[in-house]
Amino acid sequence: MGKLDISSKIKNLGRKKTVFLAIGVILVIALAAGGIYLVRSNQNDEPTLEEIVSEKLSAYKTDIADSLSTLNSNDKVADYLVSWAANKDIKSERDWNNNVIYSIKASSKDYKENKPVIIACEYDAADMENYLEPMATALTVAKNAKYHGAFKVVFMPRENGEMKGAESLSEEYMTKDTQLFFLGASSSSKVSITTGGYKQFAITDSLKTCAPTHDKAYKITIKHVPSQDAGYAINPIKTLGNLLANFKSTSLLFELSSFTGGKNADTMPSRASVTVVISSSDEEKFCTRMDKAIEKFDDKYAGDFPEISYTYKETELPNKVFTKKETENIVSLMYTALNGVYYKDDDGNVTAVTNIGKIRAKGSSLSILVSAMSSSADLLMEICDAYKTIAGLCDVKSCTVNSYSVYSGGGKTSALLDQFESSFLTFTGDSEMIVEDAVETTPCSVFCDRDSGMAMLYCGITDKTKEKFAGSLITFLDNTNNV
Repeated sequence: MGKLDISSKIKNLGRKKTVFLAIGVILVIALAAGGIYLVRSNQNDEPTLEEIVSEKLSAYKTDIADSLSTLNSNDKVADYLVSWAANKDIKSERDWNNNVIYSIKASSKDYKENKPVIIACEYDAADMENYLEPMATALTVAKNAKYHGAFKVVFMPRENGEMKGAESLSEEYMTKDTQLFFLGASSSSKVSITTGGYKQFAITDSLKTCAPTHDKAYKITIKHVPSQDAGYAINPIKTLGNLLANFKSTSLLFELSSFTGGKNADTMPSRASVTVVISSSDEEKFCTRMDKAIEKFDDKYAGDFPEISYTYKETELPNKVFTKKETENIVSLMYTALNGVYYKDDDGNVTAVTNIGKIRAKGSSLSILVSAMSSSADLLMEICDAYKTIAGLCDVKSCTVNSYSVYSGGGKTSALLDQFESSFLTFTGDSEMIVEDAVETTPCSVFCDRDSGMAMLYCGITDKTKEKFAGSLITFLDNTNNV
């Protein structure tokens, strides 16, 4: 009995070892399989191009926006761009006029024969908020294009309506084989092979003054108007000009002491103010008019622009006001001056806009800066003639201080458009990329006038479409057939 028990125990022990061994093998196989699964899972979890573009573009835009307080000159913006490139291991150079050029080599020999590509945009320290989307889009392409031929990303300064960066950019970058994409902020997303011409007008006059005859002074101010495309939305200068015209037409007597607002011809003014002198006997009527004007303004704009402030308050009585004749001329000028959308085509597309960007009527001088853009040279000349007529009727001087011609691409540009449209479809799945003439003035006209021979497209970028353009440009670069 004892021997039998021992034998049975030995056999049972052997069976247990076999079971334990089998379990161990199963565990090893399971762990190995799990490891393989985890590796494959990690591989499958690599971010898509859409995810990369969305994350990086948002981060780059936020970084620029957070730095705006320090980007108070074009020198500082150029410093920022050079530093950004250094931090991202991108080769950059900066010329004497603050053009900043990133140079990215071909990713492999498969792309060596691709045509050279330039992704370009502008910046202006005086209105950086209007350049956030194009700049962030360009930075996204510069850093996150993975497969590509040699390409450059160029940032060009603009100042007081002048495209100084584009005008001074070295011709070594502009070969006849180069394909250029210019990225600009736009009120509507589009791709264009025609971009607008440009005129800047200066209206000036010497003003006569006299002592005020009334006894109450009020300062009327509109401020905190958000950065917007010039010509498309609220212009506080024009709004206050219309208010003064209303005072005049409804027999509310006033004397004008000052009218100021805006920074330059191209930027939508963020604020404007007028100081008027009235009789104390008209004060109640004046306040009633102002309350109604502000209520009407708020009803129209407060929902979309809650940050805008429209106020009036009593101020110190000035020593001097403009004479009656000078005041009438200024009021008539500001009422009749063209501002906003000037013309739309039969399809409702804006083809001409104007912007009263700056006014300074103070002391003994008047200075007004106005810009006009149009995709039609004829419409641009029509606006120019209209301003000459208005200035003459209001007894002030006017002259054109800057101009650029309309740009319209030829066959090479049309071919580039077809290629980009294919890349846009591949990335977005959207077969209806909007292609239309742009009213915006771009460096394409400068490069065309320099007879560069480049194929050039304008990409009008909005906050909602910046990812589409960044991804489509990266997709375009990843095309070995672009030779």
